[in-house]
Amino acid sequence: MAYKTILAHMSNEEVSPAVLKVASLLADRHSAHLVGLHIQPPLDLYVSELPMPIDVTREYSKRQRQKQARLSDLFESATQTQNYVSEWRCVDAMADSVLNALVEQGNTADLMVISQTEGDDSDSRFRHLPEHVLMACGRPLMVVPAGSLVDTVAERILVAWDGRRESTRALFGALPLLRRASEVRLHRINQPHKDRHRIVGITEELANTLGRHGVALEIVHSDAHGNEIAEELMGFTRDMDADLMVMGCYGHSPLREFVLGGTTRTILAETPIPVLMSN
Repeated sequence: MAYKTILAHMSNEEVSPAVLKVASLLADRHSAHLVGLHIQPPLDLYVSELPMPIDVTREYSKRQRQKQARLSDLFESATQTQNYVSEWRCVDAMADSVLNALVEQGNTADLMVISQTEGDDSDSRFRHLPEHVLMACGRPLMVVPAGSLVDTVAERILVAWDGRRESTRALFGALPLLRRASEVRLHRINQPHKDRHRIVGITEELANTLGRHGVALEIVHSDAHGNEIAEELMGFTRDMDADLMVMGCYGHSPLREFVLGGTTRTILAETPIPVLMSN
């Protein structure tokens, strides 16, 4: 199992360099096909039932073409001397939403890399984009802190695992990275009121399974709960100088609106290193 198609979401010039750097490092290490993806959002201007003024649409299209050209140049300059195959892709969201277009594209790749935030982009349609993509996308998502220009990624990995579906999907979605990492620490977050002996046993069984894939790891148990979990996880990443965290994305959907759990929300907002997540 390996990542053969990696998709880097390049939304604007402020956050795209960090996303591209991480995606490029991964593509080089896995000899993957790297796709630089820009989604052109539809013009979202409320004008009642009147036709859109032609001057408005022309100006919007002109600005979008200029933005696409700048991002394409950024992608080409970063990838033209690399050994992996690269592809620039611009998708017009048309009447569809940026989220739907991004999820649709993401579902065709092995891994999607996206920014933690859209920076100073004032378009409200991009607000909380990673959270919504995590909810809807069927592929692992790597979230990159804005402004972070790392030298390594997935060399030293901290895995947060609590035995549930979300963290298990994230863990096995990260298997190509775990197999190549120089250090992997499995941070077992123990659920309250669970039998300790059983927790230790099932965690060892997981380690044995990963070992058959060539993953050597250290197991650390934690009884943290609530808000303590995020703080403890980020503390462990600092202690081991981790350059990637792997964890599940947790939340609930009251009245069809997805609300992230506290730990997931805190990690997404505050992590200093890339995080691979799966829902």
